Amino acid sequence: MKVSIIENDGERVVASYEINFLDLDHEPSDEEYYSQAWQRAIEEDLVVEDDLEDYRFSF
Repeated sequence: MKVSIIENDGERVVASYEINFLDLDHEPSDEEYYSQAWQRAIEEDLVVEDDLEDYRFSF
């Protein structure tokens, strides 16, 4: 599933990731998708970890 991280101010798409949970034995929640996308954006230095409230997520 494609997850986008969007700034609350200005509506700029910061990043979009294709997130797949192939090894899970349950249906992933929206939060699991958002968390995975957020972690990837942190690793790529696109966002600051503590600034989560400044962004929203979209499928």
